[in-house]
Amino acid sequence: QLKLPANWRLDLYGEGTEAKQIIDYLQASNKSIHYKGSLAKAAIHELLPSYHLSLVPLKKRIYGSVPSKIFELAHFGMPIIYFGNGEAAALIKECGLGWATASFDFNSLNLLIEEIDASRENWPIPREIMNTAQEKFISQPQVKLLFDRMR
Repeated sequence: QLKLPANWRLDLYGEGTEAKQIIDYLQASNKSIHYKGSLAKAAIHELLPSYHLSLVPLKKRIYGSVPSKIFELAHFGMPIIYFGNGEAAALIKECGLGWATASFDFNSLNLLIEEIDASRENWPIPREIMNTAQEKFISQPQVKLLFDRMR
């Protein structure tokens, strides 16, 4: 149901339980979506700078948790399109890490992608995302902030 603009390409990484179904679907599809398989974390980290955006879908919400990919991508300054609900969506919006839309709402996701494509000059700036990650997602500054507030 995902509709990508003509100038977009989506590369999928991972080895989930639906990998075979995804591969079969993509082989029969003319979409600019490419399955890349599973890579080691170090290899993914080397590839990240070559991408413009990341798509983080959350199929099944776990209350009180946030996908760790969000924190990792933020440290690389990677703007995130979050396709899910809950705390992670709020975090992405509040911290300026990218955009969020409700899980399984492909109409909203497709509209969001159109808006993002049309407004490239307004994308989150990687350096600002990295600064947010340093400030808000590393434990030592968080502990110091907590102690300072308790005084």
